[in-house]
Amino acid sequence: MKRIILSSLAIFLLTSQPIKAQPSNAFTGTPPTFVGATVPHNSVGFRLSWYYFTTNLPVDSQQSLGKLTITPGSNFSTIDFNLNETQAFLGSFRNRGEAINIQQVNLDPDNQTIEIIFAEPIPPDTVFTVGLRARQNPTSEGVYLFRIYAFPAGDNPIGLDLGVARLSFYQSFW
Repeated sequence: MKRIILSSLAIFLLTSQPIKAQPSNAFTGTPPTFVGATVPHNSVGFRLSWYYFTTNLPVDSQQSLGKLTITPGSNFSTIDFNLNETQAFLGSFRNRGEAINIQQVNLDPDNQTIEIIFAEPIPPDTVFTVGLRARQNPTSEGVYLFRIYAFPAGDNPIGLDLGVARLSFYQSFW
């Protein structure tokens, strides 16, 4: 007759609840990261400047990215964007790739959050950039902050705070 001895760990493993899967509306695996932001023309008052925000969705992320939001901080002055000119592309500002189609761009008038919804989810292993067209750079010099959130594709996505973009504007002495 064989005797089976179960340790307390084995009994715990056999009787414990199954592990629940992560919700599909949140990022799992390696999360996206904010790479950086740049503004090629950073003189105060410069008209029709572009602001670029670059994000990386790593190869081992388990979800595609459906939308990105950009919220200005409590800056010195408000920046008005022409949202009809918003663009997205693979790569970074200095290494542009193929265009990414944008389905919709929305502005929340209460907190000035800009929501960029992509026509097709952005797959893992992608570095991409969103370009916002400012009607005019701020009229006060200083460091301006923007909070970046990434949302996985799908219903009721849970946003992930990627951090803060910092753009500096200076008085030109020409």
